This record gives sequence, structure tokens and C-alpha cells, in this order.
Amino acid sequence: MSPAKATPALKHPATIYVVYYKRLLTDLWAARAGIDGQYSSAKNAEKKLNLGLGVEQQLRLAELGVLYYGVELSFATTRFNNRKNRVDRYGASPLVGATVMLHRNFSVSTEVKLDVLYTLFREPGAFDKAANSEEWDVSLGGVGSFLLGVHF
Repeated sequence: MSPAKATPALKHPATIYVVYYKRLLTDLWAARAGIDGQYSSAKNAEKKLNLGLGVEQQLRLAELGVLYYGVELSFATTRFNNRKNRVDRYGASPLVGATVMLHRNFSVSTEVKLDVLYTLFREPGAFDKAANSEEWDVSLGGVGSFLLGVHF
């Protein structure tokens, strides 16, 4: 067995970058925006960009934290380094989440979304009709993820 096959956990995945911003509009409502991406220069890798914009209603739990629910509109695109294929996704995601304040300036949040996505698969020059197709996808998103927040 080759060393590369024996040590798959040591391979470096593409770097994922995330920027997320939430702005209180009133005591009950907040606007949210996020961008994340994945980039790798490897020949057989892919590049991803995800954009989200939404609104949420919040229920404050005194100094403990916040429960919230809302909706987020999203756009995602995936490009490949070694071919001209692309995948574009448009969607809306109802969501529910909670934020626990650790300190006045730090929090931990988690949320779950029901992602409803319309996906376009494009492969220029393909002879197979399935290579250029469209589909709807419904899935749970954000399950098991936690976000460390810094409050200014």
C-alpha cells in the first residue's frame, strides 16, 4: 500500500473562508448577510462561492442570549479548475437558531435551515442532455455547526 493511500487524513482540503454579519434593525428584527468560499489551485479542484442575505425576528432571553427565526435568500456557484462545468444554485431557507452569550462581547450560535434550492448544472459542449440539467433540492442545512461571535 502506498503512503498516500495509508494517510488520507493528512491531505490538505481546500481552504474555506467565511464572513458573516448581523445588524439589529429594531429590538426584535435583524438583517443578516454572509459570504463564504472555497478555493484551491489544484488542477482537479473546484472553487465555490456562497452568498446569503436574510432577515430574522429575535426573542431576547435577558442576558442569556437570543432565540431567533427567519428566512435567508441564497446564491451559490461552483467552478472547476480542469473543465468548464459549472453548478449554480438559487434558494430560500427558513431558519431557526439560538445564540448563547458567553460574555458581553462573545457568543456561540447554532441554527438549522430548511434549504430549498433550484440547481442548474452546465457543461458547455456536452452531448449528453443530462449534463445540462436543472433540479429542485430540499435539505437540512447547518445541522451540527456552531459559530463563535464577536460583538462590537
